[in-house]
Amino acid sequence: MIIFFYGADSFRISRATTEIKNKFSRDLDPNGDSLVLIDGGTTDLKNLNAKTNSGSLFTEKRLVIVSDLFKNKKESLFKELLPWLKNIAESENIIAVFKEEKAGIKKGTKSETTPLKGDKKKVYEFLKSQKYSQEFKQLEGQALKLFVKNELKQYNKEISLGAAETLISYFSNDLWTLSRELKKLAFLNDKNIISEDDVKETVQEIFNENIFALSDAIGSRNKKLIFSILEEQRQAGLSDEYILATLRNHLRNLLLIKTASENINDSAKIASDLKLHPFVVKKGLAQARNFKKEQLKNYFNQLIEIDFLNKKGLSSLENELFLLLTTI
Repeated sequence: MIIFFYGADSFRISRATTEIKNKFSRDLDPNGDSLVLIDGGTTDLKNLNAKTNSGSLFTEKRLVIVSDLFKNKKESLFKELLPWLKNIAESENIIAVFKEEKAGIKKGTKSETTPLKGDKKKVYEFLKSQKYSQEFKQLEGQALKLFVKNELKQYNKEISLGAAETLISYFSNDLWTLSRELKKLAFLNDKNIISEDDVKETVQEIFNENIFALSDAIGSRNKKLIFSILEEQRQAGLSDEYILATLRNHLRNLLLIKTASENINDSAKIASDLKLHPFVVKKGLAQARNFKKEQLKNYFNQLIEIDFLNKKGLSSLENELFLLLTTI
């Protein structure tokens, strides 16, 4: 059996995969003997065969999770892959989960991902055609508000509409950060319903003065000030993950604001169009003048790559942040 999770929403892809893994471990494989994790970006057919066929003596079924197959640059792999996939699809004992962020999205969209071609495209279309294929698009509008509401349900909490909208204005559709902040709100508030004031008091907003000061320092290339502010953030108890997510979202907003300001002079109109807090837009317009658009794109893309490597356990976040900021 094949399950294919793909799309731009890495949070829900990760959560859906984790749910399958947990259920498999709970129901069939408590010792983890029949769970295999494969880096699709570096694998080959020989490795795939070896990993899927070395079954456990104690568990009949086998769960194989393959991440980022379409990042693999071995063209020969995709030439050979379709027959192997068809066998896996018909197997009753192998459950293969393929998880892919932004696979197959055409160039020119927000992701700027190169379109798939040739054998790689054939494999992608085959996986998409499977019964348990599911695309996870970025949540917007009412779907994003519903996500906020449902996240709090697991902590037996509710949230007012104004509070949900305020939280979304801070973090947009970054579900990784939203889920973390919602958990914080749930555990730090005794009330059953989270209010807008609770959000403003508890959440360390994406537009807090420290993060504006940090991006100001980046804009002026003041390395001494950059690392001073970074150290202050750490001493205040903020994790590198939080700092990265906040800085990434802030630079994303600056890029959106700079792009919008090329055609719109009214800050209120920009705030309305981008669904950002007016304060974010007001401060962002002033800051965006310190950057060229290509600089913002470059910094933002580097932060996305650092975040990706960190979530995969392939790098030290502290070191990667340091290296990025030293190049500014």
